[in-house]
This record gives sequence, structure tokens and C-alpha cells, in this order.
Amino acid sequence: LQRLPSGELKMIPGIYSSTGPRCMLKQVDGLRAGRCMDGDFGNDKPGGKAHVFPCVQRWHQFFSVGNGTLAPRGSLHVTIPKHIVRTIEKGDKKQEAHLCLGMCGRGGTDEDWPEDVCGKTQEEKDDVMPLRTRYPDDSLVPLKKWKGKQLVTTRCSNTDSVVEFLYVPFIVEDLGPGSETEGDGLAEEQDEENGSDKVTEDLSDVNDDEEDEL
Repeated sequence: LQRLPSGELKMIPGIYSSTGPRCMLKQVDGLRAGRCMDGDFGNDKPGGKAHVFPCVQRWHQFFSVGNGTLAPRGSLHVTIPKHIVRTIEKGDKKQEAHLCLGMCGRGGTDEDWPEDVCGKTQEEKDDVMPLRTRYPDDSLVPLKKWKGKQLVTTRCSNTDSVVEFLYVPFIVEDLGPGSETEGDGLAEEQDEENGSDKVTEDLSDVNDDEEDEL
């Protein structure tokens, strides 16, 4: 994987894996810290509402990044085991090998969402999609209208529904008293006088000392 300046992750397929790396995505804080993103909701077929679940190292917890071949660029998707695909297709149903994270109501008119995924009542539907998903001319409303709505897993060919993810590094500014971090040669200590964090080593001073030694 290579992070591009735009924030997109570029996936380069390996010799033995067309999907590239498969990674577990863990929650780092909060009440469910340490749990994993899970792409299966226990329906009669794979897929459903994405949720956080204890890490069990099953196929629906290993996500890959799409590169425009098996899945849209920038998408996160899971790969369904072949034996599950074969079992489903024995019942005269078509099942794609990959499921992408997406949004209810943004896909094509042939969406086959189970009722327990996109909701039966209006209250349940409000949890996963905005009140209006399309304009009168049948064009989609902006994705920002889905802000705060429930992520679901859908077939990756349902491109309008699939969400493209960007990856932005973040910096933890304050890890609390007694915490130590490493970064760019700077050491942070607790200011005993006012209780605030301060940088005790200035890069310019370090550079001056090095020049004096030379």
C-alpha cells in the first residue's frame, strides 16, 4: 500500500494476492477499544450493517483497499470465501466475491437490500439514509447528506453506493500525565508550575550545538 498526497491509498496487487494486503481495523479508544470493524451482520447471505465486534479473525474482519479492478478505487472491501459463494449460487442466486463498505439508498434501482439492513419503518430508515436520496431528475443527492448514517456492506459493483476513503495521519497532542512520545527529537515534559505541556528542547538550539561541535 502507498499513501498518495491526495490521501488515497494506492493498492498494488501481490504475486499471490490480487486484493493486496488484508488488514483488521481496530478501534483505538472508547468503550469498544480493541474491537474490530466487522463487515457481516449475520443475514442469510453475507453483508449487512457494518459494526464493531470482538476480533475473531474471520474473513468479514479482514479489509482490503480497492484499486479499480476488483473494487472501486479507495474503497474498503472484504473477500467472501469461495465455499460460501458456491453454496449461495447453488440456490440460483448470484453472489459477488467482494463486499464494499457503502451507504443504503445510493446504489442502482436494482438494489436488493434485506429489510433488516436498510430498515422497515421510517425510524429505522432514518438511521441509514437521508429522507431524500435522489432529486426529481433521478440524480443522487451529495454524499454529505449521509453524514452520520450507518455504514453497510454492499456488492462492490454497486458503485454509486460504495464509499471512497481517504487516509489522513493524525497527531495525538496530549496523552496525559506521565505519557512519553517519540517524534523528531523533541521531548515533552509536564510543566510543574502551570500544569501544561511544554517542549523542553528546541530544534534551533540543537542545531546550534551541533554546529559548535563541528
